[in-house]
Amino acid sequence: MTAATWTSILLVAVGAVITLVSTLVVDAIRSRRQRIVRAEERAASRRQGGIGYARTVLDTLDDLWADMNNARRLQGTDHGFRVETEYSRRIYRTFLLIPDAAIRQLVQNGIYALNNYELLYPMPGRNPVMIDEQLEIVLAMRQNLASWIRGDEPDETALARLQARADYVDARMAGED
Repeated sequence: MTAATWTSILLVAVGAVITLVSTLVVDAIRSRRQRIVRAEERAASRRQGGIGYARTVLDTLDDLWADMNNARRLQGTDHGFRVETEYSRRIYRTFLLIPDAAIRQLVQNGIYALNNYELLYPMPGRNPVMIDEQLEIVLAMRQNLASWIRGDEPDETALARLQARADYVDARMAGED
């Protein structure tokens, strides 16, 4: 074989290797994009399925908000509000089905704080929680649920504030001041 023949064979082999590598790279990129798209579609589907549950919790919080504001209007602000068990049951029954972990945590911390604040009232040396503080908790839950339903990110400040409220209840119930 001549040098020209070997050069032609070598060029064909190099071309075939380049074609094979570029095909593998393009396939890998396409496969990765497809995985990303499928993951985004699954997340969107889960989110879409969770919106109904978030709306159910939001409706319950709206009812609670209305009752609390009515009590505030009738009795003033120097009192707390005893959250009825039915509100808690409706929220606890539904909020765990919301797919967003941050929103689930926000609702859990909020309802935990609301349910357990009333336990602090009869403890000696404790200042009773005022209804305005409870309304602030319900408002933070309502605003963040509505925000999540719209597709916005949750308010990190509200998440931290409700976590602090839940921690406060834990500390007060444990006798720490």
